[in-house]
Amino acid sequence: MDHAVGAAPLRVSGEHAGFHLEWWPPPGIDVAALLARARALGVGLQPVAEFCRRVSWPAGVVIGYSARQEADLERLEALLREAAGVS
Repeated sequence: MDHAVGAAPLRVSGEHAGFHLEWWPPPGIDVAALLARARALGVGLQPVAEFCRRVSWPAGVVIGYSARQEADLERLEALLREAAGVS
């Protein structure tokens, strides 16, 4: 699924699973810095690479949302907007 986010597409997948989705950031986003910033804000994200032992995938982020409180989701939204350069 692609959606416009500023000048770059927002690519997500897995959203129909009901517990998580994967965000495939546009080129130029430092995923390691994003994960560090998320930890500092108390928002848990995981790199897709942690789930792939034998296959190499593009940089992506797994976002679990099933057990999140509304305030957590708001912090997460702000973090992803900041990372994508969208206000």
